[in-house]
Amino acid sequence: MNSVINKINNDKVLQVIKPFLCGIDSYLVGGYLRDLFLGKESFDRDIILLNVDVENLTRKIATEIGASFVELDKDWGIYRLVLSDKKNYIDFARAIDND
Repeated sequence: MNSVINKINNDKVLQVIKPFLCGIDSYLVGGYLRDLFLGKESFDRDIILLNVDVENLTRKIATEIGASFVELDKDWGIYRLVLSDKKNYIDFARAIDND
């Protein structure tokens, strides 16, 4: 478990977006965590956000870090950042039943 926590804490992509998430209820979820436990490399990070305008926050982060913004599902509040390396991406989603 400690090795997974260390990998998360040392993840360069997560370090870049961490300042934007200060004060926001945010949760790292999904396949990225599974892959860490399995010892696999992953380039897909999924973050659930509560009590925030996910679209505006994602657009702001995209502008600030030079990533591409992709609207995946406006109705469900799911947006993607494709980083400039075109290899790493982050999906931000509004928590279900959290408007």
